[in-house]
Amino acid sequence: MASCVPPETQKMCQILIVYDGDCPLCSGFARLYKIKKSVGTLKIINAREADIEIINQINARGFNLDLGFVVKIDEMFYHGSDASNILALIGSDVGIFNRLNILIFRSKILSKIIYPFFRAVRNFALWIKGKNQINNLLVGKTIFQSIFAQKWNDLPNVMRDHYANRAFCNDVVIAEGIMEIEFSKIFGLFSALFRNLKILIAKRGKNIFTRVTFRSESNSSFLHFEREFFFEKNHPQKFFSAMVQLKENKVAEVMNYGISWIFFYNFNNQKITLSHHGYALKIGEFFLPLPLTFLFGKVYAEEIAISDDEFAMKMTITHFVFSEIYRYQGQFKIIKKI
Repeated sequence: MASCVPPETQKMCQILIVYDGDCPLCSGFARLYKIKKSVGTLKIINAREADIEIINQINARGFNLDLGFVVKIDEMFYHGSDASNILALIGSDVGIFNRLNILIFRSKILSKIIYPFFRAVRNFALWIKGKNQINNLLVGKTIFQSIFAQKWNDLPNVMRDHYANRAFCNDVVIAEGIMEIEFSKIFGLFSALFRNLKILIAKRGKNIFTRVTFRSESNSSFLHFEREFFFEKNHPQKFFSAMVQLKENKVAEVMNYGISWIFFYNFNNQKITLSHHGYALKIGEFFLPLPLTFLFGKVYAEEIAISDDEFAMKMTITHFVFSEIYRYQGQFKIIKKI
């Protein structure tokens, strides 16, 4: 318990509640909660708009804001069920809401039992609203370092530059190169569909000047890919997607309308590979599996370092009946690093 909790001491404390402002349940609690006047002053902070200083303090203690809110009392920090418990102990008993809060959470054991239910309600509310998790522990960290895990330091220099974008930072990496796009007549039957959905470049070509901008943003842990294919000098065809880590080396590439490719990143024998797992539809924070592999085939991609600032890549789609139906490949040079 914090040293400032009465009646042991009359010290006036500063109490901070760091909560998820996109969660209606969390926002309602923060708005209605009152402390005893003898305890100190209360300040509520929306974690999604918080200063980096308080987020860094929370991260230094390993507290995941997606698993629970945080209470800071002077220099003491409490997380999740412990935060609920300490607020019940210093809370005012004025009003039905505050009396109910004390009744439920003043017991540490009961707080630990009940808190996961409120966390599930919060996650469901975010899903309904189509909001992302906070992912505070990723702030300032290289997005792909946790994907490659122990193999990150084994990556060639060009690959670490390629995947250098940090989560929740406005980082930009740019690569330029020459590409070739080929596809079969079978794929050609669906080319209009892919063009309209804007989820692939469905146009054949060789020696295509291509620019890829890898962009991360201050409000998410996604890595955005902005691809420009210059079939004509001043009129590029564009293809946008964003990658997000699902678990360990399992990643989703989200394209237009939430259509997603699920795959695994690996690094072996000096080659980065992206191995097919399936397709999905992104709905809010959830990925609904789509049984489309039998129809569109398996996607595979690989990247190989050529020098400290150049790499080669290829992507193929292979159907179990029609074999390879789509391929694009090329060689790129990193022209802008972080």
